[in-house]
Amino acid sequence: MQFELIETSSEVRLHTAHLELGWSRENGAMVVLARHDGPNVLGHGPSRPGLDIALGSVGTWTTVRSFARYLSHQASASDDAVELTVFVGIGPLKVRDHYTVRATLIERRVEIENVGPDELRMFGARLMLPNARVGSAQSCQLEAPGNGMRSRMPLAVAAAQRRDLPPQRSFAPGVRGGSALEPTPTQGPGLLALHGTPPQQTLLCWFRAEADAALPFVEGVDGWPDAVSLAHEVAVAAWLRPNERMLIGVQCALLVDAPWEQAREQFQMTLAAPEEPASWVGDAPIYLVSAADYGGLVGLTTAVPALADLGVGALLLRPVHPSAGGLLLDLEGVDPALGDPDALRRLVEVAHAAGLRVLLDMALQGCAAQSRYLAERPDWFARDEHGAFVIGPQLGMPGASAHPGVAMPPGCYSFDWQCEDLQTHLLSWASTQIETLGIDGFRAVAPAGASLNWALHPPHHASDAALAPLGWLSQLRALLRRHAPHLALLSSLPGPGYAAICDGLYDYPAHFMFVHTALQRMSAAELQRYLDDLRYAAPPGVARFCFMESHDTCELNPLADGLRGSRISRMLLAGMALCGFVPALWSGQMQGEEAAMRALLGLWQREPALRHGAADFSAARCDSPQVLAVLREYQGRRLLGLMHTGPRQAEVSIELPADSLRASPRDLLGTAPLTIRPSSTNLRLALAPFSAYCLEL
Repeated sequence: MQFELIETSSEVRLHTAHLELGWSRENGAMVVLARHDGPNVLGHGPSRPGLDIALGSVGTWTTVRSFARYLSHQASASDDAVELTVFVGIGPLKVRDHYTVRATLIERRVEIENVGPDELRMFGARLMLPNARVGSAQSCQLEAPGNGMRSRMPLAVAAAQRRDLPPQRSFAPGVRGGSALEPTPTQGPGLLALHGTPPQQTLLCWFRAEADAALPFVEGVDGWPDAVSLAHEVAVAAWLRPNERMLIGVQCALLVDAPWEQAREQFQMTLAAPEEPASWVGDAPIYLVSAADYGGLVGLTTAVPALADLGVGALLLRPVHPSAGGLLLDLEGVDPALGDPDALRRLVEVAHAAGLRVLLDMALQGCAAQSRYLAERPDWFARDEHGAFVIGPQLGMPGASAHPGVAMPPGCYSFDWQCEDLQTHLLSWASTQIETLGIDGFRAVAPAGASLNWALHPPHHASDAALAPLGWLSQLRALLRRHAPHLALLSSLPGPGYAAICDGLYDYPAHFMFVHTALQRMSAAELQRYLDDLRYAAPPGVARFCFMESHDTCELNPLADGLRGSRISRMLLAGMALCGFVPALWSGQMQGEEAAMRALLGLWQREPALRHGAADFSAARCDSPQVLAVLREYQGRRLLGLMHTGPRQAEVSIELPADSLRASPRDLLGTAPLTIRPSSTNLRLALAPFSAYCLEL
């Protein structure tokens, strides 16, 4: 590939066939990114470094004490790419900031070398595109789909954000653990995008994880409301000996001459698509259940006919093996308080006879302090720098879970997922469960954050095990397919790393956004935009489960549990199904709500357009911001899903495609009052407060 390199006193400029790029000769940061004859989308603010490293302790960022300084650069070309490396000094580190340019795609890898005389302890790296703006300051908007942030965020609001301060609800209704954004690839897509006019362009920036998770964030500078830095904070931790190097990345950037609605499709094309999922997963509403809630496995077995009559398609059993305080004690056998292996096998037989699938929760975080494995299999567990077992994730690390109950309960002795013996044993255990119990698969309750293992030696580093469960789960899914094509693997985490290898995902961020909409923290129109973007933030083809209650909502989102039995709860669960999520219930949630649940789950089972139809969030336009409208279509059948989030009856007008409206549309759900007003053009309706409808068009 041809290129031209121009050096001035202040910048190094690179011209390729498609882009003009530039780096500061002060601190080595990228300060120019433009299409030929187009505006620069970087450098709209004061000088800022493009990278930073935390040394010594968590959160101790080097550029606060020692400025980043440009050292030198070198460039080369191959048939399809231009390579440029900027050498940057940061304190005792020499950083090789590698950029690979292919057409309009830029891939960035950072190689860190300790050039000092002492061993260093690293706790994270930040990769930034500083001071970005696309189009005018008034037109520029920020997107971060699949997180807790609002869509179409004005630049001035984005520029007010700071990494060390919690975001405001006006920026992110779905704040979790003090962050608006989810770590990637475990919990969120990791995509940040700016778009605006003139000209119509979109800048996309994301992190492609290879070994470590990263937390995306945006940050402005005081006094500069017309630019924002796009960044990823990588949860990498390691000892760096003198003259030792380590490579992290990849941060990607793509500048597209197109609006956001087209640019997001290009991002989706970069995601790894999953293999063909188990055919039943997208059809089966899940009932997540603890057998203890029914007095044990025998009691749950007795309840199976009623659950089948309700419309449940699969039982997902919370861990049935011996445990203490919700933590694993022993993988072998069944907790005597719940029953015995024969009772578990009988439950599976009865469920299958009633047409229900059965899956087991598989806790991948670690064990309780009383577990025999700590003495018998000490190599299974992560160690700190003193050789002691690691208990729970290091919450100060970027990307570590700050959400209690999600995946790392207090007192959990963390597995070291680099341990081959652990991986081999768990694969053998999973195979045994399939063969002896006849179950239909597993849900991986995966670690949400990094548990650092400081006992590792080069070439491994302390955070190497953070994404290792993904590789193991890929092996598990292959094992399931060898046993039978119908066996399924679900995940408790919804990030693209799990989407690429699992049949279904529990979507926690979407759950929060639905609930916040009902609480009037965002409008239904905003939720509609959020869901429209979400379709492109993950690879297509994987089933996404959404829920009002789960085993941990009492800790993560107590308001959701508090809404049980209300109009809001019924509206939201129906709305989730109408928008394309597979319904998921929690143990006992349907008590007193059986009629509404039966209507919803029955409709889901009857209507292929809900289970498999494309979801179009832009085809139907409602004149009320409190009403979400989605058009579902499958094999020529069209359904209109409506969710009214307001507390009062609303008279609304809905504009539909010209060929969609029938003379008298019928509500197939029938759980809320509906009045259809005469109209020769638009669909005019009177909607009840906190209601959901599925209209046959």
